[in-house]
Amino acid sequence: MEKLKKMIKDKKGMSYPLTVALMLALLIVLCVLAEFLRLSIIAYGVRNALQEAVISVATTNYNRELPVRSITQSVNN
Repeated sequence: MEKLKKMIKDKKGMSYPLTVALMLALLIVLCVLAEFLRLSIIAYGVRNALQEAVISVATTNYNRELPVRSITQSVNN
């Protein structure tokens, strides 16, 4: 830790490589965060599409097996 403090306070130009390394590390962290957010948005869309497809299939199968009677048919019977 003392060596790092000494490097930061050094006036011989050694702080430039350290600054570049810190900026690159920050850039990598931001890229990882952006990728995580992108993947979570895609996963959310896929999950919603899957739920919609399951509901659509279930409704179609239900209507195919148990057709809805009209009001006039139920009154006449």
